[in-house]
Amino acid sequence: MNKPLPVHGFHFKAVLYLKFKRESKEEVVVSKKDSQEKQERNNKTIRALAQFSHIGVVIAASIFIGVMIGKYLDAFLGTSPWFLLIFSLLGIGAAFKSLLDIPKEEEKKK
Repeated sequence: MNKPLPVHGFHFKAVLYLKFKRESKEEVVVSKKDSQEKQERNNKTIRALAQFSHIGVVIAASIFIGVMIGKYLDAFLGTSPWFLLIFSLLGIGAAFKSLLDIPKEEEKKK
């Protein structure tokens, strides 16, 4: 039968301590890498949500401003639907133009 070698107190404790210390350092390094990757994924998600909300706000604001200018000019000049229609279409055109400009702006940032 194989008999285990006798291990004296200090040597045994030192071996266990060093083994535990090495494993805990590896765990800390792995957990830091995991948290950095998780933070990076969260940042990408937040950037994507911000970009989508930016698109929605730009479209809504462009059309809203066109409609309001058209209504004001129609009320001021007494030409009921014409300026509203013209500036509504101009607002829609401005919204599409701003949508086409967003990728150019993103490319400039990089």
